[in-house]
Amino acid sequence: SNIALGAVTRLRSTAAPARSRFADVDLVVIDERAWRTLGDSGRDELLAAVRAGAGLLFRISGPLSDQDRTQLSALGFASTRAAAIAGATPAPVASGNSPPPLRFRNERFTAADGVELTDAGTGTVLGVARNEGQGRLGLWWVADTYRWVLAGAAAEHGALWSSVAAELARHAARASTPRWRMASMRVGERQTVCGIDPRSSVTAPDGRASALQSIAEPGAAPAGRCAGFWPRVHGWHSLRVGDALLPFHVRAISDAPGLSAQLNREATLRLAALPAPRVLAATSQRAQSRWPWFLAWIAASALLWWLERTLARRRDDNA
Repeated sequence: SNIALGAVTRLRSTAAPARSRFADVDLVVIDERAWRTLGDSGRDELLAAVRAGAGLLFRISGPLSDQDRTQLSALGFASTRAAAIAGATPAPVASGNSPPPLRFRNERFTAADGVELTDAGTGTVLGVARNEGQGRLGLWWVADTYRWVLAGAAAEHGALWSSVAAELARHAARASTPRWRMASMRVGERQTVCGIDPRSSVTAPDGRASALQSIAEPGAAPAGRCAGFWPRVHGWHSLRVGDALLPFHVRAISDAPGLSAQLNREATLRLAALPAPRVLAATSQRAQSRWPWFLAWIAASALLWWLERTLARRRDDNA
């Protein structure tokens, strides 16, 4: 099935998707039954798309088999089963209705290099996510979220799923839209913007305009070219693209140290998730010449013989 929800949003369901159909998918939501139906080749194709930038949300909707846990363990998730299905009371909703508590499956997972997916209203842990190549993998053990819609909390239901989709989905923007590489901009740090004419300029709060430095890769299409600049002062800047002005804010070096630490952590995890380059090391063995060692032995032996003869001559003279 292929359901259009809007101009750029579609829901697609298929029993055995091909890799070419994963290539342009931003987020795949799958449960344990569909995961098994994919088979080994289908799972490999799906994970290849994730490593290329797609997002994958594994929704636990029923009991997991030992094989499922083994496969999830190979993806970096460790199982910690809960005793029973637990519940958490949601935050009050604007409509005044009281939606039922969130219910969880008796499966829990952790990831050493992952982050927890939480409910913004209550802070309840709903799942866990980790980087996989250039994409994201997530496990979700919330059950029956549709009950919120039936209870009149449709907006809260949408916000809950929207937060998860924003965390895991592919973050590639349209080529015609300027996109920044950095989520938090700071004074003195290089900022990169893509999808614009590198001849664009940035105007600082003091009114001084700075040209962007092109960092386009050879052979890249004009829409995909990138440029960079180094902000000198903090405050609101303006990026001029043609006749349009796009405002953005640059933080001072000392602003929000916690946010800076979190961004550094996420960047480190993404870097660590990339496959290590192959290094070909060649070793060679070559026999060394024995003549230097022989001459050194002759010299040492001659020195010892000379010292021994000198000491013997002195003893004879003293006698």
